[in-house]
Amino acid sequence: MSRWTVRISILVVVALVLAGCAGRGGGKKDAAYTGQFKSFDLYLFPKLNSAAGDNRWELYPGARVEAWAFSPDNDPTHATIPGPEIRVREGDTVEVNFFIAGGTPMPHTLHWHGLHVPWDQDGVPYVSQAPLGDAQFGGNGTKLYTYTFTVKQSGTYWYHCHVDTQHHLDMGMYGAFIVEPANPEQDPHFDQEQTLFTDEWDKSHIHSNLQPDQIMPRSGQPEEALDNLYSQLRDYYQMSTLTTVEQVYQKARNDPTLPQPVKDFLNTTKPSVLRENRTWYPVTYPAYYADYDTFLLNGHAFPSTEPILVSQGQTLRLRLINAGSLVHSLHLHGHHFQVTHKDGYLLPNPYYADTLLIAPGERYDVYVKLDNPGPWMFHDHMPQYEQNDHINPGGMMTHLCYRDGWALAALCNEKTHPGHHITSGDIVEGTTKFLEETQNAYVDPSYGAAHSH
Repeated sequence: MSRWTVRISILVVVALVLAGCAGRGGGKKDAAYTGQFKSFDLYLFPKLNSAAGDNRWELYPGARVEAWAFSPDNDPTHATIPGPEIRVREGDTVEVNFFIAGGTPMPHTLHWHGLHVPWDQDGVPYVSQAPLGDAQFGGNGTKLYTYTFTVKQSGTYWYHCHVDTQHHLDMGMYGAFIVEPANPEQDPHFDQEQTLFTDEWDKSHIHSNLQPDQIMPRSGQPEEALDNLYSQLRDYYQMSTLTTVEQVYQKARNDPTLPQPVKDFLNTTKPSVLRENRTWYPVTYPAYYADYDTFLLNGHAFPSTEPILVSQGQTLRLRLINAGSLVHSLHLHGHHFQVTHKDGYLLPNPYYADTLLIAPGERYDVYVKLDNPGPWMFHDHMPQYEQNDHINPGGMMTHLCYRDGWALAALCNEKTHPGHHITSGDIVEGTTKFLEETQNAYVDPSYGAAHSH
């Protein structure tokens, strides 16, 4: 081989290497990201109807419930559902300090859903760690546990309690965990983003702040009444040491604060055997039967849902997370989704859809081209999930609303609502008033009779 051939080969190799660098972004700004150390605090507060005042979580006007909510600091007024977003970058080492600040009657862990973490940081009770609770570790600001791991993936993930999972999710213990890619050019361009959690709750769920006169069988069916009563009594006593139905009932029979009708019921009823102690797993949780009747986006039902406020000509990235137990069918009017990511991973072949099924635990990232100004409905297309108290509209419904480009754009401009947090209900109130003023919204009451067949 001649010297020229060797030189040409070397030049070709160098050129290929440089081309590869350029293809990955190249340049100083895209140098390999080495990661940083990032620390976060999560304080768990019970939002209960306390003697000091009603600080329960409002699902929609008139529907206030007990909840367990995360705060980024030791201030219960900062506690929200979903909890604080944790945002890091691929390659970062993350520390999350978990505090139980106000005390809840049940033990807890934190699980990092979808993230590849060391097994002893995974938050699975009795597999990865012992559940953490006030009875064992104290409370009122005491740091219970520090989770530490290095993030090896980018995308949309979330955290939640993994103790008695359905129950504790339905109390509000979850939040987003967003990992930006080490190479910022990996994902398609977007101008703004928003995370939306779908969820469903039983708003009649009674929890650990029961008053004695509230503890009554909730059904005429004996077996169901026993199960419900046992669950309520377990929550009322807040004692994980009561592991069998008989122990709970015996304590109730001797409790001077319980009303006599409850004691009469217990004295004439044989305890159920469904909750007897198990040898294969610790019994630490009361029975939980959810009757889902309230359907949420980011912790609220319409009309209290938060709208997605956008500007014409931009591109929106929506991070969709299903924190609930049901499948939902998400539909956006006037636009299509470009589905780009599934469970955190960039799809090799993104696709378009205007209706997207999302199962429990799943995440989808979708991009929306903002080219059709107006107030556009975004909702679950399963009609039974867009109701409050079985009345439409309500539930899992909000609006994608443009700040510009249409007649009532001021409704969706934060600058025209100083000191007020815009809700989807505000938008509908404004458009309804406009329609009443510009169109004859009056319906002749004789119309139905005149046109009946």
